[in-house]
Amino acid sequence: MFQWLGLGAVNSTLLWGALLVASPIIIHLLSKRKFRIVDWAAMEFLLDAERRNRRRIRLEHLILLLLRCLAVVLLALLVARPFLRRTGLAARVVETARFEQIVLLDDSPSMEARLGSKTVFDEAKRLLLEFVRRTARERPGDTLTLLVTSEPSRPILNGQYLTADKVEGATRAIEGLEVSDKAAELDAALLALDELLSGPRGNLNRLVAVVSDLRRRDWLPPLASGRQAAQAGEGAGAKAEASRGAAAVARRLAGKVEGVAIVDVGGEWAPNLSIAEIAVREKALAADVSARFEVVVANHGQSDAADVAVSLIPGNALPLRSTIDVLRAGATAAVPFTYTFREAGSVPVRAELPADVLPRDNTRYLAARIRKGVNILLVDGEPSADYGRTETFYLRRALDPPGDSASGNLVETVTENQFEGLPLDRFQVIVLANLYRVTENRLKALDGWVRRGGGLVFFLGDQVDEIVYNEKLHAGGTGLFPLELSALKGDETARRWVHLSEGSANHPVLRVFEGAQNPFLRRVKFFRWWAGAPSKDALAKGTAQVIATFDDPDGSPAMVEHTLGKGRVLAVTTTADGEWSTWPADPSYLVTVLELARYMTPASGGEGAIGVGQPLRATLDPARYDSDVAVQPPGDAGAAQRQALPSEDGKRLVLDYGETARRGIYRVELKRRDESAESMHWAVNLDPAEGDLRPAGRPELARLLAGSKVAVVSGSEFLSRGAAGARMEIWRAVLIALVAALCIEQALAWWFGTRRS
Repeated sequence: MFQWLGLGAVNSTLLWGALLVASPIIIHLLSKRKFRIVDWAAMEFLLDAERRNRRRIRLEHLILLLLRCLAVVLLALLVARPFLRRTGLAARVVETARFEQIVLLDDSPSMEARLGSKTVFDEAKRLLLEFVRRTARERPGDTLTLLVTSEPSRPILNGQYLTADKVEGATRAIEGLEVSDKAAELDAALLALDELLSGPRGNLNRLVAVVSDLRRRDWLPPLASGRQAAQAGEGAGAKAEASRGAAAVARRLAGKVEGVAIVDVGGEWAPNLSIAEIAVREKALAADVSARFEVVVANHGQSDAADVAVSLIPGNALPLRSTIDVLRAGATAAVPFTYTFREAGSVPVRAELPADVLPRDNTRYLAARIRKGVNILLVDGEPSADYGRTETFYLRRALDPPGDSASGNLVETVTENQFEGLPLDRFQVIVLANLYRVTENRLKALDGWVRRGGGLVFFLGDQVDEIVYNEKLHAGGTGLFPLELSALKGDETARRWVHLSEGSANHPVLRVFEGAQNPFLRRVKFFRWWAGAPSKDALAKGTAQVIATFDDPDGSPAMVEHTLGKGRVLAVTTTADGEWSTWPADPSYLVTVLELARYMTPASGGEGAIGVGQPLRATLDPARYDSDVAVQPPGDAGAAQRQALPSEDGKRLVLDYGETARRGIYRVELKRRDESAESMHWAVNLDPAEGDLRPAGRPELARLLAGSKVAVVSGSEFLSRGAAGARMEIWRAVLIALVAALCIEQALAWWFGTRRS
């Protein structure tokens, strides 16, 4: 309807409103009721005067009637909010308007997917170049603002006039664009554009075009439960809309501009494999100790993939190869690898797949941090000069047994007095065996060390002062020690004993002993132990848990765990030596102690892996390292960036390097105080979701955008619409006309009335 005028969005509101135009006419007709005629001599003079003024009065009534009908029509138009298309007579109005063309280009890694001999990004740039040249030719007064999703707050072109002398610079800027390594995050990019358009616009007309491969993960909300969807709907404003996907943000954005076009330049749903993760199955990587890795491969296609070749390349070593026989569509597979690093240090590792439709996600990186061993400190609360009589004798032999085989543990033993002034940061695990007490200064240092990620283990014994442990270490459940001690239990003569309960073998430390016929649970005898209980509040919050109990009538805790910050504390309520149990003489002791050390060791095997755009962060000891460092980005040997590290409270140097826009291995060159050099690597990887090339589907997206000023078009449709061929709302002009019509009607009605009186 009204296409010859170029008028769009003539909906039911406008049609019903137009019918109301008849209301002034109906009122006028109803007012002309018939009356009984009575002759009256004096009326002859009045009738003669009325006949002389009848034509003028009818004209006045007609003018007022037309103005009132016009007001009703304008009110209906204002409610319906129609717009002008670039067709018919309205084209002349649009042609005379000037527009700011705002283009948001998706430059995420998925845009590198191949379309025959070229990529999706090549097609997007070709489309933009044609758009710029056509706009410069047909509408030289328009301006262009070009943004990319990787940096939406930094325009490539900002209000560039598309005149003949300026178009060459715009085309060079577009031709120089490259695919970035940063995920699209279209909802965040559109929110940034929404903020950019929030300022006063004056009489400026704005049109927005989002050029994208239209992938489902970018445009449609993630699949969520009904409760999650309801929670997202309860939110207000831009953040709530962003949680429902980029399409919802596009609807919001359309309210601030004359039109939004989502330009689909993507291809069909192509088969694609990607490496989602290089998982390290060891808590810490140690030199000369076999390390286990898993390369996780994802199949994002619609069909199964057969004979998928996977490679893992540690440093400069020969590739380790494996093959996945069949990888189901939409599934993942973890490919195991084993490798032994011979030297400590930082080693770059990469995993590879054969090239496919999206080569960029066929490589993933890992920065392997190899230690000489896990540094474990044993603090002996009952030292002795007699062989085998110290509290930590069995612990040390279990953690680092004599012989040529590397255990992966570097064990250091100190007494309680030596422990007092020892620096803690070089240790990953600390074991306090039968300590009488811990001083205030040492307690404060231990608390900070645990919160930063350390693993602290308590073994109890007859040297323990329960009053000190309860008041200072447990502190009502807020301190380091995970339970409040009550009394010593058991038989000092070792004639009666208890075992671990049947339900104790369900924790990582004891899981190796699971099974109905577990000899460990029935064979090891415990004669004495400390009774105690963890804080009820800590149990309720989940920060404390009893991981093993004895089978005495009270079910006394045998092992209690407590999380504190990034670290863990674990208390064993019996001794580490053979004074209170037969445990050290049983083979299960060796296995349990090794599993305990492994569990308490902070994870460091994959600590150097981050995503594109995330900063490289580390804290260094100023006593060991100089503050001057050099950061070497991937792929450019001459681009090392030197910087001086700031200090944190004068105790630590802080590395915080944020220029990680490229995937690959970043190398940080450190200088030690002894003038030697050390390298530390970080692995910066793509978002694994970039490999999902499933399209959103234009019909589904169009349904979400129905009723808005957002159109989903192909590249050819976008060009055929022309630079200003989107939509231009006319509600402001309609409002002005409505106010003017009402004012004129009131003025004329008053004037006509005064003339008659």
